[in-house]
Amino acid sequence: MHKSYKPAPTKASVNRIFAALDTLSNGGWQRPLLGAVIFTSFDMLTLYFFFIAAGFPVGFEILIVGYGLPILLGKIAFLLPGGIGVVESSMAALYTGLGVPGSIAVVVVLSYRVFSFWIPTIIGFPIAFYLQRT
Repeated sequence: MHKSYKPAPTKASVNRIFAALDTLSNGGWQRPLLGAVIFTSFDMLTLYFFFIAAGFPVGFEILIVGYGLPILLGKIAFLLPGGIGVVESSMAALYTGLGVPGSIAVVVVLSYRVFSFWIPTIIGFPIAFYLQRT
């Protein structure tokens, strides 16, 4: 409470914010957007390939709706890392509601989540600890 105020850290933070805004206004948003589009496209393609492997190829509209809404719900449920449980249950329920047989929806969604979330997470933790060692 009785600490003296040092304006240098505050000025540095504000300067970084304005530098980021300048970068974005000068077209610096294009490469991150391209990266996000590529990531999402390949992620949806992975899910589509799981549907093909299960013998039930779905249309583009069903794929997008069944993918986008659960991922969004997983982001909203920020208390659960990676939307654990929220994404799987909502994706399986949504695909079942969109006409995919329940057994196929559950197998495809769980296989997709293991492949796209759990395997990278399990592999990533030891790698992160290894890379951050001093």
